Amino acid sequence: MADIVILAAPGMGAVDERFADPLFAALREGLGDDWSRLHCDTILCQAHLQTNIERVFEGMQKRDMDFLRARKFMLYGMAETAAQMGDIQQRGGNYEKTQQAIYSTLEKAAKAASDNAPVVLLSHSVGCVNLSNYLWDAQRASIGYGVWRDGGPRGVHRGSGRDLFLRLKTLSHWYTLGASNPCGAPGCRGTRYRR
Repeated sequence: MADIVILAAPGMGAVDERFADPLFAALREGLGDDWSRLHCDTILCQAHLQTNIERVFEGMQKRDMDFLRARKFMLYGMAETAAQMGDIQQRGGNYEKTQQAIYSTLEKAAKAASDNAPVVLLSHSVGCVNLSNYLWDAQRASIGYGVWRDGGPRGVHRGSGRDLFLRLKTLSHWYTLGASNPCGAPGCRGTRYRR
């Protein structure tokens, strides 16, 4: 069983499931036998938006437009965040799907580590926004949207070790790399969170 959980969330752009592979490979090489003490995984928060973004971009290419690369940047950068916040109250909407992706990754980590294992987050750009929203919602006493609406997902006893882990109460460090938002998480100082 792992002692420490390290989760990485990418920034805006096309979803690349292997974006953190170089980081995890460097850790594996540097830690040697201690590598087995870690559970490393990626949080792909925007995967549910990928198909629609690609469809819109393909449609844009069929028209005679200048600055296509800049438009793609705006589509990936601005549309991802706007799409997730535009339906925050909707059950099963983009905001909830983003939080479900984070929650599912944490569930997988909880099975590989103990419920009190420290969690280290690494995030970039829009990944910072997604994790900040998740952390904020998960640690509120009452919330009316996202996966934590109505007390949270079913099947986890509120206040249990598993519940605390899934609510990121064991978060020990959070490193943001080019956050697109000022960190609003409790205890956050600039771009590094430490409990």
